[in-house]
Amino acid sequence: MIYFLLIDEWGGYLKCKNCGTENSENASFCEECGNELVKTENIDQGRNNKNLMLVALILVIVVLGGYILYTTTAKPALTVNNSSNNVSQSSSDSSSSSSSGDSNKIISASEAQSIASQYLASNSKYKNFEAGTPSLSGDVYNVPMVVANSESQSPKGTVVGYIQVDAKTGKVLGVG
Repeated sequence: MIYFLLIDEWGGYLKCKNCGTENSENASFCEECGNELVKTENIDQGRNNKNLMLVALILVIVVLGGYILYTTTAKPALTVNNSSNNVSQSSSDSSSSSSSGDSNKIISASEAQSIASQYLASNSKYKNFEAGTPSLSGDVYNVPMVVANSESQSPKGTVVGYIQVDAKTGKVLGVG
């Protein structure tokens, strides 16, 4: 009679189904009872593959969730003191109100562009740039810094960075 054996998941031995003796991987007959050993696929292998795929799926979901959480949480914003051009960190969740007292009122895109132009003109290291057309993202206008002349390393018309202007207060938050 032929008895089936189990293959250890680590692949180190064959276990006889008749007497339970662990035999070497290359054995054709049980070393204890002499019954013929027939190699079969480990029944648990399919189950192990499913478990591995489940663990991988959970890992992907956790990593993706962490990335989404990281990219959507508030981060400190750069602020620039216009009079001295000093950059400092400030919390992005600090509340500020506009001069009119209406917290929902925002400045226009042309006002944000004008503020960015004045900021560029007041700082000598930005003399070769002009303010482009702003785009509003939340409560911040991103005003492109565009190369204005051929004196720069980049071709004229190239966007080399953005000036962030607070849409409620009109203050320059930073350059990035």
